[in-house]
Amino acid sequence: MPIPDLFRMRELAWSWLGVLADVSAAQAVGSMLPADTAIRTVGLRLDTIGDLPAVGVDVTAVGTSMAVDEHYGLGRATLIGPGGTAIAVCTARFAVVGVSVDEARSTIDGLTPPGRPIDIDDLFGSRVESISDGRAVMVAHPSKPVSNHVGIVHGGLHAVMADRVMREALPSSRMRMLDLTVGYQRPITVADDESGAVMLRADLERTGRRVTTVRARIESSSGRLLTNVFGTYSAT
Repeated sequence: MPIPDLFRMRELAWSWLGVLADVSAAQAVGSMLPADTAIRTVGLRLDTIGDLPAVGVDVTAVGTSMAVDEHYGLGRATLIGPGGTAIAVCTARFAVVGVSVDEARSTIDGLTPPGRPIDIDDLFGSRVESISDGRAVMVAHPSKPVSNHVGIVHGGLHAVMADRVMREALPSSRMRMLDLTVGYQRPITVADDESGAVMLRADLERTGRRVTTVRARIESSSGRLLTNVFGTYSAT
């Protein structure tokens, strides 16, 4: 996958690459299961260990299966940048149910047209509701381009939405992500009416000299918790 052009939100490319890592880990786990079995991401951890490549540079994900049984699978993906250098590592846990790996792969491929800039807020139908004292609230209305054939938003894209609102709560949107931990409670379902809207909430938890931590929640329009996220960031 090439590093996308995200306009003024270049640092969001880290969480965007988490989508690629999630798919790669899922493919590795899925290869250990019967052909008619589908899996769904229930937990994801992304750690950055290198520099973010320039826009347009290809990044490769190498996935491995760590453990699989009839209920759950654990996979790992290493993101490889220019010169074969590892730039991030992702560990993902999957439940044996839900969207298939092939459907997830086709969704991500469709989101990365070559040479075309991506506007995250247009993609997710998101807008800022409020920002004050280390707290940010956004509203998003994901549409079909970010979902699979049954209308469920790909798990890796939860991380991108969370990263987007967390950066509004940070002292600077240019801070580098060190790690992101995502816990999935319920899927995000695409719908044209208000039931398809989700709330993105972020709270600054701790600001240190070198490291800042933030917590985020993605909630349904009725207030049900869909995803909780914890992120660690540092000044660039």
